[in-house]
Amino acid sequence: MDVVDDKKISDYSHIGLGIEHTIENIFEDIYTPWSKANLGLIVEYYKYDTYESAKLDDLKLYETMQNDLFVGVRYTFNNSDDSSIIAGVVSDMEYVEEIYFIEYESRYGDNFKVKLDYNYIDSSTQELTAYAALGKHQRVGLSIAYYF
Repeated sequence: MDVVDDKKISDYSHIGLGIEHTIENIFEDIYTPWSKANLGLIVEYYKYDTYESAKLDDLKLYETMQNDLFVGVRYTFNNSDDSSIIAGVVSDMEYVEEIYFIEYESRYGDNFKVKLDYNYIDSSTQELTAYAALGKHQRVGLSIAYYF
C-alpha cells in the first residue's frame, strides 16, 4: 500500500496466506445419521511490514497481525441447521502472544442464526502491543441474528 506523503504512516504491506484441508464424512451425527460430519484442518499466516523506519511501526500503530500463525480445526456437522465448531490458536511469533478461541455457530429455522464464542488472550509481557495494553483477559460472546 502506498501512503502518499503522510508524515507519520509508512508505506506498508499486509499479506495473509492460508490453507485448509477438509476430511469429509468422518463421523455420523447421532441426530442425523444420513449426513456425516467433516473435519477441516486450517493453517494461516499473516505478515505486516512497514518500509520507512523513521515513521510509526507496527507497535505504535497497534497492528495485531504482524507476524502471526493461526492453527485450527473446524468440525462441520453437515446437519440441516448448518452447525459448526471452530477452535484454534493464533501465535504471535515476534512478540510472544497467543489467542485461544472456540466458536459454535448454528442456524435455527430459516430466520435465526446463533453464534457463541470464547476467547482467551495471553498477551506479551515484553512489548507494549495492542493486546498487552489490554492485559491477559477472556471474552465470551453471544450473537443472535434474525434474517428476514
